[in-house]
Amino acid sequence: MMTATAAATQTFNSTPRAVRDARLFAREALSEAGEAGLLDDVEVCVSELAANAVRHGMSKSRRFLVKVTAEATHVRVEVHDSKRRCPRLRCPDADEEGGRGLLLVNALATRWGVGRRFFGKYVWFELTRREAR
Repeated sequence: MMTATAAATQTFNSTPRAVRDARLFAREALSEAGEAGLLDDVEVCVSELAANAVRHGMSKSRRFLVKVTAEATHVRVEVHDSKRRCPRLRCPDADEEGGRGLLLVNALATRWGVGRRFFGKYVWFELTRREAR
């Protein structure tokens, strides 16, 4: 069981199925931490960031990493990939099929951002725990 400051990590192959697997991993990790109230929002945000990692975040490495941390006041999720190019919020036209993922993350998360690593980047988001609101 994840405690208030425990983290769970898992690496995924860069395939469309990995988006589902990343979502289920985050759900399971947070269920163990007793944070059922945030699961739906976490799943949406993880899905969007994992899909971006699969579509846009791979270079030589065909894997990405998801890290879920349950802190006392918030839940933090990071999705690491091997590309250094940072994502950006877009305002897609109504007829565009994509480009709305970060808009969803921006709307659901308490805060989010991008960090750089030597091997690439990570996109993270945080959601405030209900008891900390």
